[in-house]
Amino acid sequence: MSIASQKAFVTGSEFPPLKPGTLRLYSMRLCPYAQRARLVLAHKNIQHEVVNINLSKKPEWYLEKVNPMGKVPALEKDGKIIYESDICCDYLDQVYPNDKLTPDDPYQQARDRMLLSYYGQVTTQYYKFYFGTPDSFPATAEALGKLLSEFDKELEKRGKFFGGKAMEYLKPNLMAYIKRMVDVPAVKKCLTSEENHLKFYHSIKSGKGDYDIGLE
Repeated sequence: MSIASQKAFVTGSEFPPLKPGTLRLYSMRLCPYAQRARLVLAHKNIQHEVVNINLSKKPEWYLEKVNPMGKVPALEKDGKIIYESDICCDYLDQVYPNDKLTPDDPYQQARDRMLLSYYGQVTTQYYKFYFGTPDSFPATAEALGKLLSEFDKELEKRGKFFGGKAMEYLKPNLMAYIKRMVDVPAVKKCLTSEENHLKFYHSIKSGKGDYDIGLE
């Protein structure tokens, strides 16, 4: 099911019943961590339903029944619940082994997980661009440039596969990688427009986060 028309559940909402045998993804339309799980689901064509969560006004049932930390993504099926984006993705790759995403070699698996953990620092720097002050931009840009250089070097070793002002700090291999990725079918299904991303972050900065940006 597409998440394009799924409005976010908020504080005071009732828990949506889950049918036996149905895989459910708890998500947020503009969350990069939830997008990881959405990409895996799309890549593997896994049947599922989506429940979006307003992370500023979380439903009580989400904290009580699903994830006490209140973060997305989370997966639920037949009473089994899993959360944390990297754990969700690894779980999906094991339970649905078609079009496998992770390597069989244990050392390469470890290297990939190290790289994914390292990427968390990149995300932190991007958020500093959105929510920081102009005087902090030069330091943020320098830190982001150093981080992206490491990914560029790694991508140069691996080959073809493994975005504002921050884009100018991307390296040649990463720029080519991004252009290739937007043509991947699973990525096309999960993309949200830059315009909606910007509108969302502006709404967060104003203190009135609109988690239904772009929906009618």
